[in-house]
Amino acid sequence: LCFIISINVLRRFSNVNYHWSLLMFFSIFALDAYIDNPMRNLIASVIFLFSFKFIVNNNFFKYLITIIVASTFHMSALFMIPLYFIKKININYKTIIIILCFLIIIIIVFQAYFREILLFLFWKFGGIFAERFNPVYLHEALNLKTGGTITIGFIVHYLVFVLILIKKKQIESKENGRLLFNFTFVYMIFYTIAFSIWILFR
Repeated sequence: LCFIISINVLRRFSNVNYHWSLLMFFSIFALDAYIDNPMRNLIASVIFLFSFKFIVNNNFFKYLITIIVASTFHMSALFMIPLYFIKKININYKTIIIILCFLIIIIIVFQAYFREILLFLFWKFGGIFAERFNPVYLHEALNLKTGGTITIGFIVHYLVFVLILIKKKQIESKENGRLLFNFTFVYMIFYTIAFSIWILFR
């Protein structure tokens, strides 16, 4: 069922580029989600995909209810609520480059400090999220000695994003193009951070 919903969403929003979207879906997301299956994360992700149509149709109430349902499977779904409001924001090239370059420098050069800051902020302002986590598990997850080196996967992700960035105006000129581009940019932000803190990959 999760697989069918994912494919239908791809088909609906990809139009003539459906096969390219399918290739990206399997190479980046599906191999992890459907083979090495984190079930709760997968269900929450698919419910979010289902809610995508409510963003397009400007129905915040239905979107909010759907995300709350998704959060009953995994609390991280609540982070999707603010994404509703970025659909019409025009993010310029300069802003994109500055943010991503800043993150890359942070996770490579100042990785240890970055983890400690995130850990402090999480316990200080995490509220209900912090209460749901085992403190020992979270501390170990944040301090796992991983990342800090540019991998092939990292390079491939950024090469693909550079191609998307080159076609930014063309993408945004299409129906729902700006929404899809902005979501791609948000994905790259989380991916870059998760490259240093592996728990965020989930």
